[in-house]
Amino acid sequence: LKDRAIISANSEGTGRAGNLDINVQGLLESQDSDITTASTQSSGGAINIKAQTIRLFGDSDITTSVFSGAGGGGNITLTAENILAFADSDILAFARDGKGGNITFNTDIFFGFRFTPAAFGTDPATLDFNGRVDINASGAINGVISLPDVSLITNSLNELPDTLIDPDTLMKNSCIVRTEAPESTFFITGKGGIAWRPGDPSHANFATGEVRNLPGDTEPNSWEPGDPIVEPQGVYRLPDGRLVLSRECS
Repeated sequence: LKDRAIISANSEGTGRAGNLDINVQGLLESQDSDITTASTQSSGGAINIKAQTIRLFGDSDITTSVFSGAGGGGNITLTAENILAFADSDILAFARDGKGGNITFNTDIFFGFRFTPAAFGTDPATLDFNGRVDINASGAINGVISLPDVSLITNSLNELPDTLIDPDTLMKNSCIVRTEAPESTFFITGKGGIAWRPGDPSHANFATGEVRNLPGDTEPNSWEPGDPIVEPQGVYRLPDGRLVLSRECS
């Protein structure tokens, strides 16, 4: 639906407005269009929509209304894998003197841009052109609104950092040695030489001379223009679980 298209079932007399049942195999998308039922005096018609995805853009409303009398507003039931609403698209089940219709979302994922449930008793006319998504079931007796728990999605909308990925953590200048390779073995035999166990005094028969500290670890020089380019061969998993781009040692 687009360009102010309307799907409606209205009753301008004393009769009840008809129902709207919409079944779509894939995507139902509405752009600046309305799906509505309305009754002047009697009960409002129900709206039932089933689709894989429902998307509402540009002030696209789904509404049921009863403007006078004790008739109840029609129920609205939306069934989809996900439901998205943007740009002042509202879902309203209103009855001025009767019971507001029930609004039910049968979905695991719902996102409404700037969505805040409006207080019951709110005049539906004030919910249009406010720049946010409204869901309301007001009436002399308010209807029931059933929405999925979207707190996980809402709380996950955090501001992203300027740099999503640090390439230095993904690429290593050093080569990778596979742990499956055969390991060497070192044996100490005879007298003298290196101590048998850590902490034991040395039994060397020759003076060791001046004892010097080992040089500290130094970071490898970063690549600069003119240095040879060594391309990584693949992605390797380190013992701590991290994945890095590197190459095998030749």
